[in-house]
Amino acid sequence: MSLGGVKQVVYLQNDFTAYMIGNIMFNLANPVAGLPGAPKPIPASAVELAQFQRLNDANLAFVKDIQDAHARNDSTRAFFISPDKSFIDYEPSITSFLCTDAARDIFEDGGKELDTLTLKFPDDKHPDERDVLTNKQCLEEARSFFKYADIEGYRGSPHKL
Repeated sequence: MSLGGVKQVVYLQNDFTAYMIGNIMFNLANPVAGLPGAPKPIPASAVELAQFQRLNDANLAFVKDIQDAHARNDSTRAFFISPDKSFIDYEPSITSFLCTDAARDIFEDGGKELDTLTLKFPDDKHPDERDVLTNKQCLEEARSFFKYADIEGYRGSPHKL
């Protein structure tokens, strides 16, 4: 993203693990020795996307449920059990959460909103940048990317939106 000149990234969910990717991006966003730096991370809540809080709440519930199951040695609540039952995964990672039906449902609801979204200021642009897309063009790009990501086989997840 840095090499492509992306200056800001709206992220849809906090990463509560040790990596805290939002913090890493924020720290990298400061240019050093003339290099552009990483894009500035912007939480989706700052642009009023309700899915931000829904994903965070569902992720925290997932983590609690997995940790409780692990503490009780309840494999019926594990994230994954190998077919021969030799491996039981209780890892509450964000990647595991994003493979759940709860996460898929939140993204599906967001996709439906994206399909019907009406912009308040379609022709506005970032005030400090001359060669950027209008809000309407950004929304068209987002819809185009969502359509691309929705095609089975183009995503890393088994879910179809």
